Amino acid sequence: MKRIIIMLLIGSLLILGCTQKESEDMDAASETLKVMYHDEKSFYKDYGMLFSSKFPNLQVEVIPTNGVLNQENDLVSEMRKLIQEKSPDVLMLSPITYEQFANEGILYNLDALIKQDNFDIDGILPQSIELIKGLSNGELFGLAPFFNSMAVFYNKDLFDQFHIPYPEDQMSIDRFFEITHLFGNQYSDEVQIYGTDNVFNNNFFRFIELYGNSLGLRLVDRKEQKVTFNTEAWTKFVDRTIQSVKNGAIYTGPSQPSEVQSYEESLFSQPFIAGKVAMTIDYYSFVHQLKEAKQRSKSETFPNWDVVTFPVDMTSPGTTSSANPGIIFSINSKASNIKAAWKFIQYIHSDEFAKAISKASKNVLHVRTKYIPIDEGHHMEAFYKLKWNPISTGYSKIPPEFWKKFREMAELEIAQLLEGKASTEEAVKRIEDQGNELMKMELQKK
Repeated sequence: MKRIIIMLLIGSLLILGCTQKESEDMDAASETLKVMYHDEKSFYKDYGMLFSSKFPNLQVEVIPTNGVLNQENDLVSEMRKLIQEKSPDVLMLSPITYEQFANEGILYNLDALIKQDNFDIDGILPQSIELIKGLSNGELFGLAPFFNSMAVFYNKDLFDQFHIPYPEDQMSIDRFFEITHLFGNQYSDEVQIYGTDNVFNNNFFRFIELYGNSLGLRLVDRKEQKVTFNTEAWTKFVDRTIQSVKNGAIYTGPSQPSEVQSYEESLFSQPFIAGKVAMTIDYYSFVHQLKEAKQRSKSETFPNWDVVTFPVDMTSPGTTSSANPGIIFSINSKASNIKAAWKFIQYIHSDEFAKAISKASKNVLHVRTKYIPIDEGHHMEAFYKLKWNPISTGYSKIPPEFWKKFREMAELEIAQLLEGKASTEEAVKRIEDQGNELMKMELQKK
């Protein structure tokens, strides 16, 4: 009898265990996670396929932003409206919207979740964590699975040919421009060689903005909400870059012809790949363009290249303003499924995901840098060696629409300057004056 009772008890426990397991499975099957992303197709391509294969019982509903956010309005307000209407669990944010929403209490603090699950963030690129925390008063309300950064690609063959020392990590902006001038008016097989080119194609203002930021110069006073371009430092720097163009040190022609008939033509029309420039500034994605071009090249000569860190401001040689975290994923503080949202964010920042994606991703780098593919003979650490200077901090109060209009206007003014139709002093003054008018107009719309 005693044995029978024991067997019944064991059987009851087994049945109870099975019932609980079935209940858990049913709960999992009925779980729905609402994720904000560009659109459903790109979500599954970038994250969803791997995530769904890992968690097949978790249904994902994509809340698209493409075609939903009104580009004519304040995008921060549009994003806030979308969150209120659709109540996504996981939010896709830019650094600017992240900063704004973190300070408004819209985002769920991740610190407790990280501690609770002993989630390893030590293996994540420290620069990314530090920048995100810097945007939200030292607390962590989001994580960014990928990052992007620029570095200096250089043609070792051209440096050897003209007996010029190679660029080095953490070289100053001054040194970078010194090198470009060493290649001014040089020729190789009757082809003019330039020190560098403009990665922004015909928009030379963006070139000036990029390098100016690296010197610590800012276009806007974020507290006063005013354009600060008509300064001695900006005037001096603009004049210097314009003189570099006139001296033949910087290639300003189009990086691609206006009508490209094939991808291959587009690839080989790039000045660095064509052997026209000794250095170019570009993102990590350019590594794969170089590899592809080499495979397709019918020429016996192809640039023997390497890469070093983006030029730095010598007052802060260990930092760069040329890197950014891209998309930051956060949990809605009013999420209906915080557990599933955290599961998603954990997974896309995990070793498992980083290892799987590292072989497929050609354009961006995962924050778990140990999974960045090793490229023999090339200094890939240049893309993540420096700390990040968070130039976007505090800019959430500047209307996003301002930047597009301001840069379009400034591009036209710099074009006039390059054509000799204005002096540097006149150009920087007009850019600041018109910029402040644009700022007033956009602020009035808020």
